[in-house]
Amino acid sequence: RAKLQLDRRRRQAERQLQQCRGELADAVARADVAGEQLRKVKQQHGKQLRSLRAATGDLQQEVDAHLQLMEETEESLRTLGTEEEELRRSERRLAEHEQFLNDQAS
Repeated sequence: RAKLQLDRRRRQAERQLQQCRGELADAVARADVAGEQLRKVKQQHGKQLRSLRAATGDLQQEVDAHLQLMEETEESLRTLGTEEEELRRSERRLAEHEQFLNDQAS
């Protein structure tokens, strides 16, 4: 009778072991699938990051070019303002000189 109980316990333990092995195999398979999905996600994120960095770099170049153009325009405006002042002074001197010549001719 004790031997029958031992055999029954052994068979029960073997069934439980088989069930555990099956569950372990399922878990390993799911882990493999999850690992593959993670690899694909990482790969996709890497591509997106490279693309984003390239786009950001292009945008930064555009911003830099625009800022450079603004600086050049401001410098041109300052130069033109200085030239305008010089022309106005020259125009006043010319008008004064013409007045002087007219006064002397009279």
